Amino acid sequence: MRFLNFLSICIAYVALSTSAGFASDFEVAAAIADPAVLQELEKPQPGSRGFRIDALLAPESNLAAPMKNDNLFRTVLSPVAHSLTKAIETLPVQSLDSDVRGVFTKPDGIGLRFNPKFITDSRSSFQLIGVVNRMDRAYKQIDRTHSKMDNCGEIRFIYRFVYDVTIASGAEVTSRLPITMNVVLDAKAADDPTLCSTIAKRWLESAKLTTVGKAFADYLRSSKGPLANLGPNLVDRLEVNFQMLRLPVSDKQAMGGDAEYLLKVFRRERVGKPFFVTTLENQIDRAALLADLKKLKAFKAWMLRPQTMIAIDQGVLDIPFQYLATQAKSISPGGAARSENQAFFGLFDDSEIQKAIDRINATGTKLQTIVTSAGFKKRLDDYSCSGCHQTRAIAGFHFPGADRADAITANAVHIPGSAHFFADIPRRKAVIEAFARGSRVDFNRGFSGRPLDLYKAALAGTQLFDGWGLECYAPPPDKAKDASFVSWTCGAGLKCRQLHASSREPDLGVCVTDKTVAIGDPLEFGEITTGTYGDDNYRRVSPPPAAGLPTPPAGRSDYVASHQEYDPPTSSGGFPSGMLRIDGCANLPPEAKCGRVAATGFNKCISDGRPFPECLALTKTAGLRSCDRANPCRQDYICTAPYPDLPGDAAKGTCIPPYFVFQFRVDGQPSSFGDPNPY
Repeated sequence: MRFLNFLSICIAYVALSTSAGFASDFEVAAAIADPAVLQELEKPQPGSRGFRIDALLAPESNLAAPMKNDNLFRTVLSPVAHSLTKAIETLPVQSLDSDVRGVFTKPDGIGLRFNPKFITDSRSSFQLIGVVNRMDRAYKQIDRTHSKMDNCGEIRFIYRFVYDVTIASGAEVTSRLPITMNVVLDAKAADDPTLCSTIAKRWLESAKLTTVGKAFADYLRSSKGPLANLGPNLVDRLEVNFQMLRLPVSDKQAMGGDAEYLLKVFRRERVGKPFFVTTLENQIDRAALLADLKKLKAFKAWMLRPQTMIAIDQGVLDIPFQYLATQAKSISPGGAARSENQAFFGLFDDSEIQKAIDRINATGTKLQTIVTSAGFKKRLDDYSCSGCHQTRAIAGFHFPGADRADAITANAVHIPGSAHFFADIPRRKAVIEAFARGSRVDFNRGFSGRPLDLYKAALAGTQLFDGWGLECYAPPPDKAKDASFVSWTCGAGLKCRQLHASSREPDLGVCVTDKTVAIGDPLEFGEITTGTYGDDNYRRVSPPPAAGLPTPPAGRSDYVASHQEYDPPTSSGGFPSGMLRIDGCANLPPEAKCGRVAATGFNKCISDGRPFPECLALTKTAGLRSCDRANPCRQDYICTAPYPDLPGDAAKGTCIPPYFVFQFRVDGQPSSFGDPNPY
């Protein structure tokens, strides 16, 4: 980005290191996340086309020329462009939320959705942000009772949408947009004699190297590296996740704003052929099932049979395609408490679930995760694309990718993955290590928001197991504990509080600071009620709305209580569940770091379509929750890049709501086709 003529705060570039003790290569052997390495992997090399997105999807593309979406989306991806554009243009009819439908009947409401012209614009492209080893997905096509396995799982190349335009003043503006495209490859071809153990060993060996940048990229794609055998012939599917719309807090006042995401999957018959829409894994077609009672009955019978129940318990469910949807919608904030993120909402009652559990218990088989009906329902929501999408995510993304070194700090992501992504690394590495040994692989996995107890030791010294921000369980003292969640406790100095209470998830909450309030802690606790499926309402319970927010800790006059709910007199709001921060950066407590946060008027400035550099003037320094891989932000917050011109640990970022970051909102983006809201 070139905003240097506008504001001094844009002079600083991103520092991409991480804290000692939880090194930047924590994910190595399970993922490649270093932006410098990924940038090199995109470049063609002698004998290799590289891993630019068009190199994998369009073999006839000219890799000597810059990649442009107008070519990519008018050839092999034209069905993808058509599908995404149609989904956007059918808003607001498509949305289940009455508030969304109401906003989009207003003349200016249309500008709050993603502009589909970006998809095929000549100055739009994709950026490789991660390569992720998913050998743990090999259970999809193998017999898990055998130790010798021919299927080696998947390797995912993750790309973020990026544009580059010149605005009216003549300045060049580059930013990512909230769209990811996962190009999912089989780890090897069916006729490839390479053993799974060999592939796994290549990934493990890569973790031992100390080389960086181009040297490491060269090794990764060499004959000894883990990417050696990967190419267009192994592409299985595309998984698209993009933000369709974002309502500012003024349009969704109690919720503190709202965002709606679309998830779709595409496949092709062979290399060079166009992609077509296909079903999503474990995302049921809820409407079709409810419209066909015979089909619903058959589906429920299949789900409640012992074999399926055991698969659900172990984390290896694979619902037959005839029950699946071809798209999913997901919304935030509120995560799993929001009904539209609960595809199985109301389809199973407790009595029939308990009968199925009792039948398995009678055989002597011991279930681990779905011990009760509540555990079963939580597990099903977690399996769906819409449910997992919003569990400990970053604005609906589990891998937004760290920004490259030339990105402006004010619009840069510091930590590449979500808390769920990093908490799951030990399990994924255990799978890779088992493959490398040629031993039987344990594919069992925990919930997206809560790792299995088996990996507690591997996550020691981090906040990823029972730490701050983790999902937890805290029933009232007079209530019997649910066996599915009894181990979901919080670590020392923390307590479990419900940020978005829901009858669907009784007594489940988030670990926050005990006894006092720390920087970054939530300040508002409420409940979400659902009128009809997809139409949710939030009500603050504690403190009561009439009482205002809690008084800052004694002895300081610079603590600020940020709102979730819209507060018209000050035009403030938009911090999910509220947040304690400090005005300025003097005398910060250990959990805080100096960063920048949106001030009054910032959100309106962006929504009005004013240039981003102009809106950056409406930020100010603040003491915010610090973050790194070991210490992630709360759900619905993002770890933004550290500012080199501000004091504090250069390895740590700061936590703010993601929609304060320009690249995570679809509204107000400039374009090469003129008006940012041209509808």
